[in-house]
Amino acid sequence: MVSFTSQSPTLSVARGDGTYIDFANGKHATENADDQAVLRGTEGVIEDGRYYPPIVKDEPKATGLNPDVLNWYSPVLGVADGYGSSAEQMMLAIEKLGKRVSVAPGFNLSSGQTHVKEIIERSFVRGKDRIVYCPPHEVAWKPAYPGQRAFGFSMWEDSILPQAWDHVYPNVSAILAPSTFCVNLFKERIEQLGLKTPIHYVPLGVNHELYPYRQRTFHKGNEPFIVLHCSTAVDEERKGGLIAYEAFCRAFPGKENVQLVFRCRQGKLPISDPRVVFDSGVATDDEKLAQMYKAHVLLYPSYGEGFGLIPLEAIASGLPAIVSANTGMNDYRDLFEPIQCDPERSGIAVYFQRESRGDWMKPRIEDAANTLRWMHENYSATQSRSAKTAKAVRSSWGYDRSARAILDILEG
Repeated sequence: MVSFTSQSPTLSVARGDGTYIDFANGKHATENADDQAVLRGTEGVIEDGRYYPPIVKDEPKATGLNPDVLNWYSPVLGVADGYGSSAEQMMLAIEKLGKRVSVAPGFNLSSGQTHVKEIIERSFVRGKDRIVYCPPHEVAWKPAYPGQRAFGFSMWEDSILPQAWDHVYPNVSAILAPSTFCVNLFKERIEQLGLKTPIHYVPLGVNHELYPYRQRTFHKGNEPFIVLHCSTAVDEERKGGLIAYEAFCRAFPGKENVQLVFRCRQGKLPISDPRVVFDSGVATDDEKLAQMYKAHVLLYPSYGEGFGLIPLEAIASGLPAIVSANTGMNDYRDLFEPIQCDPERSGIAVYFQRESRGDWMKPRIEDAANTLRWMHENYSATQSRSAKTAKAVRSSWGYDRSARAILDILEG
């Protein structure tokens, strides 16, 4: 059951074990660190031998499936999570194109801020089609009702998909993926398994109204040069926090009037440097944007992303970006200064198998440092290019594009 407080638009969401996660009064979920935690307590999940029943018990009885309604299932919503934030923006964009969205039971909110309160508050209506926006899971990735079509929408970050997903693919009518990199991963695995499941490209994007362009300026000697690194969990190795720090140190050895800011939801790194600031905790859209406006450059040396929302959002705001030229981020490589990368054994922690089987792409520290140093010395030229890339984001990378791709697939 989803209940709304009268004092604020935040939510209290019932869990399958009878407890509640309360998003009122500033409280938020801390259990979304991995896919296993995200899926706990949703839609009849069997986990560790325990059955967690569906969390919504008062769903209206339906006489059939409405062809004009799209059911959207996301285990997490809200602005503090990449999956959750992009899910909200796609739902809003789909509705702008005239398709009604009904949010399927069984979600948590990653923070107290949501853009889809009106959609969530509606009575649930069973739709003919169902989008399942989460990693492949045997319970979630399938039709919820007889006669319904289910479309799995997911991503991955290294070179080989987890084997635990193999038995889930036949349960959906098609698989959607947000980058060329992920499309190719799913296609390769589907072919290896001898399946015929179609794979479709549905790119993510930016809500341009949430990231207005602002020109940055930098005057040497009068202000610190601020380098920003953003992530959900800063201590997750894949996000490249330590790579960012090492590149920062090599770019500015002994220099005092520079600063590296780690904006993260959680975690800490073993760094003791007066030039480094950790800004931790759940942030609203406005707070994230304010941090971007303070910075002079985004440094994003990730080992791999299914898409990589943070760089695109930063670029839209006018922030110059130094980003790993790998995986999903290669789709918009022309919009940032690329960091060259090399393959190595993946360190992604996968809860459903003992070790990762593929490779991820390690960013070259010296390459990142050289670009960072050049931007510091040539900031006027850097900012001139950023104005052009911010304009390019607005012309090519909006959620209207995502919505059109989804509706084309449903109607095809």
